[in-house]
Amino acid sequence: GMWGLDHLRHALLEGHPFQSERVNFPSGAYLVVLPLATGTLVVPLGLLLGPIMTWNLTLALMIWGTGMGVAWLVRRLTDRWLPGLLAGSVVIAQPMLNHSLADGTLEHVALWSLPLFLGATIVALQEQSVRWAALAGALSLVVAIDSPYNAVYALVMGLMVLPWHLRRIRGRERDLGLTLLVLLGTTITGAVAVGWLLQPLGLG
Repeated sequence: GMWGLDHLRHALLEGHPFQSERVNFPSGAYLVVLPLATGTLVVPLGLLLGPIMTWNLTLALMIWGTGMGVAWLVRRLTDRWLPGLLAGSVVIAQPMLNHSLADGTLEHVALWSLPLFLGATIVALQEQSVRWAALAGALSLVVAIDSPYNAVYALVMGLMVLPWHLRRIRGRERDLGLTLLVLLGTTITGAVAVGWLLQPLGLG
């Protein structure tokens, strides 16, 4: 919750993101605070506003980002904003999200990168764009280090949705191959980076 977000800020600024004397004092312990990517992005807010305001603002931004991310994803699929806005509204009103807001499980609220990853991947395949593929690979890293749950969700949804888009592509096989190479290469590099980051915890 709020303690974890504030601890992550202190740990990153001190240069020891996976080690803390606040747990199991005085010997300390290795730990990772989730969502790691989102928590890192809001470090400047913690410096400016303190832990309470940062916590409240982070929750609001993640809810807004999740809704808008889903809206953009559906808009890319339907070419209309209205279904996207409706879908985004439904997602941010779902019970698991509201329960996580109440009990302070921040990683369950950090869903904003998941629709962005799926949308960027779909755009990369549709337009056979190397830049979109690189962005999708980077977002896959954000999803994974924010929450292992979200990484599993992304894998399942990706296996359900992306093969259908691959079948719709006709022509420009060379561009498609390069796009897939960049996407898979960036994603695998991110997975290796996650394993390296988690080595101190004995999980990598």
